Amino acid sequence: MSPDTACGYDAAAVARGRLDLSGKTVAVVGDTTSKTALNTYLSKNLVSAKMVAVGNREEAMKQLQAKQVDAFASDQIVLIGQIMQAPDPKI
Repeated sequence: MSPDTACGYDAAAVARGRLDLSGKTVAVVGDTTSKTALNTYLSKNLVSAKMVAVGNREEAMKQLQAKQVDAFASDQIVLIGQIMQAPDPKI
C-alpha cells in the first residue's frame, strides 16, 4: 500500500510519504484488494491502526465525513473520485 491510498490526511504529509496511521481508525471496503493491501501495510510496518470494514465506498466516505473514522483506504483513482464528489473535499 502506498501512502497515497488513504484520504482524510494532509496532502503534504501524504506527498512526503509520512502517513501516520498509528492509533487511527481506517475504513476500507471489505473483501477488496485494498483491504488486503492495508492489512499487509499495517502488519509490515507494525502500525497499530484499527480497520473498519464497510460495505461500499459511499459508506466509507459517510463515516469519514462524520468523523467516525480517521481515514478511508482504497485505490488512488477511487479516492480522487470520492474527494471530487465530497461536499467538503478537505476532510
